[in-house]
Amino acid sequence: MKNYSITREKAAIELGVSTRTIDRYVKGGKLSYKKVANKVLLARDEVEALKAEFSTLHSQVTSERSEERRVGKE
Repeated sequence: MKNYSITREKAAIELGVSTRTIDRYVKGGKLSYKKVANKVLLARDEVEALKAEFSTLHSQVTSERSEERRVGKE
């Protein structure tokens, strides 16, 4: 069973995106949610997985840029 315990605002901060982007992820099916007392709560494991994916992508882009700079100096 999913743990719906993270707000849109908190997820946006953790992922470094806007709440509008969080809304797009929900609409696109990247994040599931549950409404509780007029609050939208997101599945913590899905937010963590997306955060890990972002971290991996950021690391790849950073290493590619470093490689481009290194090759450019030679």
